Amino acid sequence: MLNALVWNVLLTTGLAIVAKIMPQINVWLVGLPLKVFVALLTVSFAMPLIWEVFQKQMYGVQVHQMALLRIFGGY
Repeated sequence: MLNALVWNVLLTTGLAIVAKIMPQINVWLVGLPLKVFVALLTVSFAMPLIWEVFQKQMYGVQVHQMALLRIFGGY
């Protein structure tokens, strides 16, 4: 989470500097696709971590389901 915030602040600061140096460039036209790209890149790097957390949680659900089945005599 913090990493994404840092990248966003750096990107916004960089775009502000570019807007000051070259006012002819429309920062909205350049900045929006750039921010979307950085967001997708951040999510793609976070996916392995998210997948590990998801697998651990699903394993916990499976363990609890088996325990409930044993308690109620279904397995």
